[in-house]
Amino acid sequence: MTQFYSRHDAYRRSKKVYMCGRCGTYYNQDMLSLLKIKGKPKPCLVCKCPTTYMIFDSEKEFKRYCELVLFVKLGKITDLKIQQTFECRTEGGVLIEKYIADSTYYRGGQFVVEDVKPLNRKTGMPFLSPEFRRKKKWMRNLHRIDIEIYF
Repeated sequence: MTQFYSRHDAYRRSKKVYMCGRCGTYYNQDMLSLLKIKGKPKPCLVCKCPTTYMIFDSEKEFKRYCELVLFVKLGKITDLKIQQTFECRTEGGVLIEKYIADSTYYRGGQFVVEDVKPLNRKTGMPFLSPEFRRKKKWMRNLHRIDIEIYF
């Protein structure tokens, strides 16, 4: 388990992961830099299809997604979705803010919203930015959904 000294350290050291939507091959930024490819690869390097990639903000988020896919295959969870958007609107319908959840699914008939956060080395607790804390509060108050934090 990777631990960080500060939130800035966590975001600086996190690496994006790109996964092919067709064959499931994944690439992180280290692999792409070895191949001298900047950004995401245009066609998939394995199946050569011009594909749409699933983009994960960190390797930890990608590993958690792989665990959740395994849980779907085992039948422990259902209806897995990634990067689902929730909106905070006023009574007049004006959009105030959006929250994009890392993953949502049903476990035992209960709707679960999950977010992956880096771990603080000093406290042993996840880093929660003021923005995330605000969004977590309005998700609880407006949508009656508690966000589970995976760290």
